[in-house]
Amino acid sequence: MNILLTFVTSHPYLLSLVLFIVAIVLSKPTKRKKLLSIGIFALSFSFIAIKLLDMSFQNPTQFVTSYLYPLFEYVVKTPFFENQILICLTIAAVVFAEYKRAGLLFALLSILLAYNKLMTQEVLLLDIVGGAIIAILVTLLANKIIEKFY
Repeated sequence: MNILLTFVTSHPYLLSLVLFIVAIVLSKPTKRKKLLSIGIFALSFSFIAIKLLDMSFQNPTQFVTSYLYPLFEYVVKTPFFENQILICLTIAAVVFAEYKRAGLLFALLSILLAYNKLMTQEVLLLDIVGGAIIAILVTLLANKIIEKFY
């Protein structure tokens, strides 16, 4: 039991992925294919978006020189938009597109993960808000593309 609890707390986005797979399996056959398609597109697009943003924002304190001291120390050691939160938020947006109540539960899981990371100072609020914006925009884009085929 301790191993399972340690695994879930250290990799909470995997819990979201497992629950997403369960949601796909339990969904109606007519919605299953659409949900899976939107999920694949949205997760792929969000991964590409996060990698492009990571390349463009290498150092958030790049304009601070050795003789100037920043007002706030930058304590975050993760990429620009944190990947675990982005995965959870994208899955929440995908599920919300088809199943509102289940999507709200996924969003609650994402909010709890984001709150945990914010309180432990692993991410900044900008990372969470940026991840949410990317997740919503990417899911809307994926939904528009998939709607043309269904």
